[in-house]
Amino acid sequence: MLASRTDMSSTTYGLVKMSGFTTALCRGAPMVLSQCGAFVAPLASAGPLNQLRLIQSSAMSAADASGRALPQPRPLPQPAGSGARAGAADNRGSDQAFLRGRWPYISLLGVAAAAALAYRTFREPQVTQRVFLDFEVDGRPAGRVVVGLYGKEAPLTCENFAALASHQRGFGYRGCPVHRVMRGWSVWSGDVTAGDGSGGVSVFGPSFGAETLDVRHRRGSVSMVLDEEGRLRSQFFFTLVTTPGLDRKAAAFGRVLEGLDVLERLSRLPTVGEGSEDGEADVGGRPRAKVRVRDSGVLPEEGSVARGDGPALAAPS
Repeated sequence: MLASRTDMSSTTYGLVKMSGFTTALCRGAPMVLSQCGAFVAPLASAGPLNQLRLIQSSAMSAADASGRALPQPRPLPQPAGSGARAGAADNRGSDQAFLRGRWPYISLLGVAAAAALAYRTFREPQVTQRVFLDFEVDGRPAGRVVVGLYGKEAPLTCENFAALASHQRGFGYRGCPVHRVMRGWSVWSGDVTAGDGSGGVSVFGPSFGAETLDVRHRRGSVSMVLDEEGRLRSQFFFTLVTTPGLDRKAAAFGRVLEGLDVLERLSRLPTVGEGSEDGEADVGGRPRAKVRVRDSGVLPEEGSVARGDGPALAAPS
């Protein structure tokens, strides 16, 4: 009987303990479920790689809460090529940051380069001296052409032209024929020896070297003709249109200041050029009329004309 009572007491005590544990478990179930839900919901919606990261972070949070240290997690595998892409992205970011910090200076450098190119292309060199040429057609005055010389660009060429115009050395352009005209394009003269475009001589000797070929040929340019050896004598021509094809093939050294209309009229005179049946070929040739430089000289700053004395003298042969 005593043993039966002891067994019943033990059974009753066990039932009471189980009941208390069940009650505590039921009371804590909502909190446990909420914690599980907060963990399971993101885990279910994440990808495989993010699931591993989420589990690791949860484990480390639990370790921090309990005060126990967990072994360091192994690094997660990176997708193939992700390191290279990350490096490229970092490089792009650094390049963009560099450009953002310096774009005002880069823009200013580009503007300066464009301005320098435009200045070199469109600038007109400084005129340092003025020379005049009076033309005649069949003995009748045809008009005056005033030429501005670029003495700083080509000092020897300008000195040669001015000395020939003023007959400083006893010979020059007075009486020199216009041996070729091209309709609306150019007028050629300056052969002080042969008069037909095959000769010429400079005041420095038979010829001298070209100083610069950088001056561009525009409408109204005056340029020296290069001989077979690429040297200069006395022949020159006027361009009536912009002619980039002559750049670096002839030595431009000045421009027409007055008298472009005179040159236009001379260029349209009938010619007896080769390949023309009516003598008015656009390819150019010698004018039918006798066109020559009637007078020439240097114009000082005051505007008065400096002329040579006496008639024009022939050049030395």
